[in-house]
Amino acid sequence: MIYKVMDHVGRERFAGICSDSTGNTKLARELVADAVPGLIILADPCHHLNNLVKDLCKHMFFSQVFSQ
Repeated sequence: MIYKVMDHVGRERFAGICSDSTGNTKLARELVADAVPGLIILADPCHHLNNLVKDLCKHMFFSQVFSQ
């Protein structure tokens, strides 16, 4: 499905690919990067930031905010 969309737009127009790091999506991302020369594998900043925020909210500093 990814190749179908990329071929419709033109593979040469893509510079990077991004996904989370679960097994299936990571493998798909790597296969696409291998098939498209010059494609850069990018990190998933949204997923990492979401995990960071969850960890920060567990800190005692925020306990009063969440109790209200």
